[in-house]
Amino acid sequence: MTAVGADGHFVGPTDRDLAVLTRLKCVTSVNLCNCPISDRGLLVLEQLKSLRVVYLYNSGVSALGVDRLKRNLPRVEVYWDNDPIPEAEWWRAFLGREPANEVP
Repeated sequence: MTAVGADGHFVGPTDRDLAVLTRLKCVTSVNLCNCPISDRGLLVLEQLKSLRVVYLYNSGVSALGVDRLKRNLPRVEVYWDNDPIPEAEWWRAFLGREPANEVP
């Protein structure tokens, strides 16, 4: 679900690409940061009953779309541009792991 656009930049999944997620039974986390997702794509996420966390930073979703998602899936944690992100969530969203406790 990823590609490189004509300008050479990464293009993540789009609204249309998200439909494939509905075929999976245990999707618990979706990272759509920097992806061209709109409120229409959020409607697909509402079908994922096992979903628990969604990251939407720098996507094309609106406040109304996020509010609808939160209302329809109240058990899901939604992180997006208008919400402050806790440091631990930042590490999980952007690095896919917790920060390492390195000793110099």
